[in-house]
This record gives sequence, C-alpha cells and structure tokens, in this order.
Amino acid sequence: GSLKIQGTMFTVDGGSGDTSIAGDLAVTQSTSITGTLAVTSHFSVGANDQLTVAADTGNTAVKGTLDVSENTVLEKALQVDGDTSLISGLTVGGDTTMAGTLGVVSDFSVGPTANRKLTVVGTTGDTAIKGSLNVSGATDLMSTLDVGSDLKVNGDMFAVTASDGSLKIQQTMFTVDGGSGDTVIAGTLTAGDTTVAS
Repeated sequence: GSLKIQGTMFTVDGGSGDTSIAGDLAVTQSTSITGTLAVTSHFSVGANDQLTVAADTGNTAVKGTLDVSENTVLEKALQVDGDTSLISGLTVGGDTTMAGTLGVVSDFSVGPTANRKLTVVGTTGDTAIKGSLNVSGATDLMSTLDVGSDLKVNGDMFAVTASDGSLKIQQTMFTVDGGSGDTVIAGTLTAGDTTVAS
C-alpha cells in the first residue's frame, strides 16, 4: 500500500507509515505529534517570525515573553538589552560586570548568609562593614562620628583612647590623661588672656 506521487514529490511507506513531502506542508488546524519533530532547516513560528531557531547555530529569537517555570542553565554570557526584573533570588557563580547603574530597592549585602561582611539597609541607608574601610579621598560627615574603639590618625600622630578619652598628639608633644585631666605640653604654651593654674 505504499504511495508515490511524481516519484519523490509525495511518498508514504506502506510498512512504516513514513511520509515524505518534497514541498511545503500547510496545515490550517491543530496538529498533534506524539514522536520527535526533526527539522533540518530553520524553524519559525507565527506570521511575523515570533519565534525562530537557526538550523546552523541553534540561535533562538523570541519576540514575546519567555516564561520558564524550572531552573535555567546558561553556559555562556547572558545579554539583556532591556530592563530585567527578578521576582526571586539571583545566584551568580562567576564574575559579574555592570556597565550601568545597579539599583537595589531592598537591603544589599555582601558575603555568606551566616556572616555578612557588608550590609546596606534599603529603607535607611544604614551601612555595616565588618572589615577595614579604606578611603583615599576626602570624607564629609553630616552627623556624629561614633567610634567604639581607639581613634588614630596617621599612625599615632593623633590618638584618642576609647576606654578613658586620653589624648595624644605625636606621642608626647601634647597629652591629656582621660582619668585625671593631667596635661603635658612639650612646647611653649602661649595664652593671650589671664591664665590661672591651681
């Protein structure tokens, strides 16, 4: 019961049911395929190529929304030309480069979950740093600077002891003992008005 039209234009193998069509196949109704659909040339969906797959590269273009409900693994770079919104977390195992602004509307943190090294609270901007903070430029503080440990400027050129408030300038040039108030001045003390010593 095999069928052939003009040799190879349209053939049906009677034993297997395999069908070969040399021309285009136009189907106006729904089509169900229970086996594999093998396409040896380019693949496209929609009158305006809403989805296309290039046969030689596998490059896929989707003009509409891509909705993926399971995990997605990307072996190469991900290029996004428009805005991107993530409803859940984003985990990146390698280096990440951003040429534009990174906007974070919630809290921001760096480091493992159990031991965050840097955190920024999204609602207040409060920032906590567990490591050293190195600033090479000028720093403007609009509010109080609260230092919980000893304060040192350029080594010991200017030092304040946190436990009692003792002050030292260049070690011994000018010292104030926080416990007693005793003050030692290595240089000359010049007072423009009356000086009373008790």
